[in-house]
Order: sequence, then structure tokens, then C-alpha cells
Amino acid sequence: MKEIKNPLPFFYIILPTFNRPKLVQRAVKSVLSQNYKNYKLIIFNDGSTEDYSTLEALIQENPNIEYIKSHNIGVNKSRNLVLDSIFESKNIDNSYFFTLSDDDYLVENCLDTISEEIRIEHSIWYCFNCTSNSQHIFRNSDFAEYDQIKYSSFVKKYKGDKHFVFKLDGVKNIRYPDKHFKNGYEHIFYYKIPSKIRIIPKSVKVIEYYSDGLSLSNLYENSTSFLILFKHILSSPFEILFYKWYLKKLIKPKNLLKVLISEKIYYKTKAILGLKTKKNL
Repeated sequence: MKEIKNPLPFFYIILPTFNRPKLVQRAVKSVLSQNYKNYKLIIFNDGSTEDYSTLEALIQENPNIEYIKSHNIGVNKSRNLVLDSIFESKNIDNSYFFTLSDDDYLVENCLDTISEEIRIEHSIWYCFNCTSNSQHIFRNSDFAEYDQIKYSSFVKKYKGDKHFVFKLDGVKNIRYPDKHFKNGYEHIFYYKIPSKIRIIPKSVKVIEYYSDGLSLSNLYENSTSFLILFKHILSSPFEILFYKWYLKKLIKPKNLLKVLISEKIYYKTKAILGLKTKKNL
């Protein structure tokens, strides 16, 4: 058995939500039910137009929860605002953060599992497995062994969505790409992290896919794929490995098609043909 040698970590859990007042309760309850209580859950209501009073009553006066209501700004900016707030006013000694989508939820003893692994082996970036309830839509497989790899290697061995945990003082100057992208493109954030990823072959979260929620979907709904490509490049880190990866991704036939005819037409055509696609959920 590995020796546990480091002190108990503190977790900041960032949970953006948009128009999912019932679904988000499952995510919140999965945090509240954890035996491990050394955390702060920060819920960011991103301009929802639906009634969140049941959730607000559930979390009222809970010292472990901070609830923020805002006009709609998107997932990336909401995460960045919360990170800015943590760095400006919170104690980040031995502190970590991770994000939780409002359609996902933590497994029992998730925080205990993460804490134990952090106390055994120090790292800036941890990667845990996820249990998928949407395997028929988006393939997700597990890492079977402990490992320590660069993100460029992680991309090559991609196994679907994973649960990332970051040490706060290791990502102090890194933010999600909110200037050009309202949602998604987290890989731009990941490529900026200089640390290797410590792979932990344990599942700590259940993931599901829904088409609604999160934010007002696509900030550039009426833009061409060429414009999105240009904005992607503007947001990207100045790393040779990133551009090598991006070029390889771009020259794949399906990705070239998305650029040439637009993502919207690409996924619409797949739907007409009856092909499975995450976009159709």
C-alpha cells in the first residue's frame, strides 16, 4: 500500500449552469453527499431564464456553497471569473480546482478518492476516469494503469471525457479561451499547462450528454467555420506541439468537410442520413 504523506487538500468545485434547474440539483446533491467536506462548491447561474428557487432553497446558508447569478456570458468566461475571484480573495495553499457540468455528477466518495491520490503523489494536474451513461453516443474508455504523460501524448491516446483536477498555484496565469469562444475549446487551456498529467485509473464522476443548457449554445452560430478556425488560432498557445496537433486534426476528411461546408451543415447532413452524432442529442 502506498504511503499517504501530504496534508488534506482543499477543493474548489466550479459548476456553471444554464436553464437546468432540476438536472443541476443532481450534480449539487452528489457534492453535498460526499463524506469529504474540505471543499467550496461555487455554482454560477449563467443567465438562466428558468426558475431555480428549489435549488436556491436547497443550498441556502450552506457554508460550503457560493451561489452566483449573472447575465449570460458563457461557460468559459464564467469559469474564468470564478478563478479570478479565487486567486484574488481566497487562500490557495494546498488547494485544487475542478469543473463539474450540470448534467454530470460525482460518484460516492469521489473527493476522498481524489484527496488520497493527491496526498500520495504530488502533481499539478491529475486525470481520473469517468463512468459514461452515454456510450451509445460518444465512446468513452478507461485508463487501466497509473501513468504520467504530456498532454500531447494524452491527445494521441484519447479515451473520451475524463475528470481533470488542477493545483491552483500551478495554473495561476492560465485561463479558458473566453475572448473568442463562449463554450468549449478547453484543449487550449490544457495546452498551456506546462506540467505532465498524472493518470489515475479510478472513476470519480458519471457523465451524460444533453443538448440543452450550459449556455446559449454557440456564440458564433451565424459565422463561417473559417472564421471560427481563425478565432481558434488567435486563442491558441504559442506552442509548436499544439499547432502540429491542430494541423493533424484539421486535415482529417471529416474536419476538412466541417471547414468547407460549415459544422452546422455537416451535422445536419449526418442527421438526415440517420448517422449518430453527439450534436443531435
